Amino acid sequence: MSVFKDTNHMYDVLGALWQVLFNEEENPKFVKFLTDAGLGADDVKRFQDIRSEAAKKFNNANLTIKFTLSEPDGTIWVIHGSEKPRVVLGAYDGKPDVEMILSSDNAHKFWLKQLSIPVALATRKIKTKGSVTKVLGLIPLVNPIFELYPKYCATKGIQV
Repeated sequence: MSVFKDTNHMYDVLGALWQVLFNEEENPKFVKFLTDAGLGADDVKRFQDIRSEAAKKFNNANLTIKFTLSEPDGTIWVIHGSEKPRVVLGAYDGKPDVEMILSSDNAHKFWLKQLSIPVALATRKIKTKGSVTKVLGLIPLVNPIFELYPKYCATKGIQV
């Protein structure tokens, strides 16, 4: 049985996570999540700085990533912009530089650090189109978020 009940639930968890990370207008939600998760002011500031730096580096990579998810089906786009990246859930009339094709459960496992990207690529749990080398270079940008994801899941009612 899938971690996610349906596409809307998957978007509410995985999609919202990407939006909180890269859509600037979501910063107040990010701060609220951090404080609700029990982090103090110093940690909130640290994660805001991490988020800001990750967004800049992602945008400077000049990369658009399309995550094509299954079980339940959905699409998450992380799109570089002229000044900052943005995230779009569902249909988007653009061309990805890289497409990552995986199950929603495997995306969830990635955030829990239960799925290594290189191993998942080798075992075809994740399939790609485009330059995966660019994507692998961006993984360090999201590493700090791994420690937050279990807390994030708890706020969404998902046991990990």
